[in-house]
Amino acid sequence: MNQTANEYENCIIDLIENQIRPSIQNHGGNIEYVGYNNGNVTVRLTGQCARCPSANLSTRYYIKDVLSSALPYVREVTLDEKVDDELLAQARAILFGNRQDRS
Repeated sequence: MNQTANEYENCIIDLIENQIRPSIQNHGGNIEYVGYNNGNVTVRLTGQCARCPSANLSTRYYIKDVLSSALPYVREVTLDEKVDDELLAQARAILFGNRQDRS
């Protein structure tokens, strides 16, 4: 990654931490920066926001608006909806108990 990309990421992370995160925390959630690639920022919503039916709308309108308004090189924001491995393990334990994992 070149110096410009590092600078881009630092600015993105700063906006997420100082502008976007407080708003999302007010709704019982949180946001994690996943990455930046060629104009696309990927984030993950956690807490209450991870299960919210409006998560895609929040990403598309609020998060993208904040980032792209301040940083013209941000063209798209993608929501990473990957389920955490630890959460999957807990769900399997609840569903299958001591039976063999059925993944």
